[in-house]
Amino acid sequence: MSEEIKNPETNEAEKPQETDFTNFLTAEDEFRMEMEKYIPVFVERLTSNTLESDQDFINWTLELMDLGKAAGIDMQKYIMDYCHENGLAQ
Repeated sequence: MSEEIKNPETNEAEKPQETDFTNFLTAEDEFRMEMEKYIPVFVERLTSNTLESDQDFINWTLELMDLGKAAGIDMQKYIMDYCHENGLAQ
C-alpha cells in the first residue's frame, strides 16, 4: 500500500501524476517485440509448408512488413539473420 503524499505548503493530499507513455516504444522496438512472437510461428509454418494456408497469418505478416518498413528494417533480412544466428538456417 502506498503512502499518501501531502503538499507541505497546504497539507493536502496530492494526486499522483499520470504518466504519458505516448511514443514510449519506437517502431523498431515494436517490430522486434512482435517478431519474438512471430518467428516461432513462421518457422513452424515454413517447416510444415503452410505459410500461405491461413489468411490471418498472411495479414499478420503484411502488418509486420509495414511495421518493419516504418522502422527501417527489412523483414526478410531480419528473419534470415535471426535464423542464421539461432541455428535455424540450413
